[in-house]
Amino acid sequence: MQHQSPEAFRRETAWVYSQGAPQVFKGDLHYYTVEHDLTARAGSIDTKRTALYVLTGEYDWSSTPAMGQALADAVPGATFRAMPGLGHFPMCEDPARFRQYLLPVLDEIRARRS
Repeated sequence: MQHQSPEAFRRETAWVYSQGAPQVFKGDLHYYTVEHDLTARAGSIDTKRTALYVLTGEYDWSSTPAMGQALADAVPGATFRAMPGLGHFPMCEDPARFRQYLLPVLDEIRARRS
């Protein structure tokens, strides 16, 4: 999480995340880094049919902005946006700041459908 997010949100997010046993967290990491790694197939996502927006928090150590940019670069038509001041749990750690990044994406999606 971003260290300057509101204290109450940081504590709540940490508490929710801590409710999983250590084995659950280890299993989650293994699943999305080994068992279900879509790196080789990401380029097959049809962004004309389904838009892909990659939003990555500046303080996300498990999916860094460089990793988010690399994913967007691998998918023709994907859009990447870094989210300065946010971490891995942007919607929980600072909802107001996350909203500033999310609403423009939703507006773009709405405009594409028109």
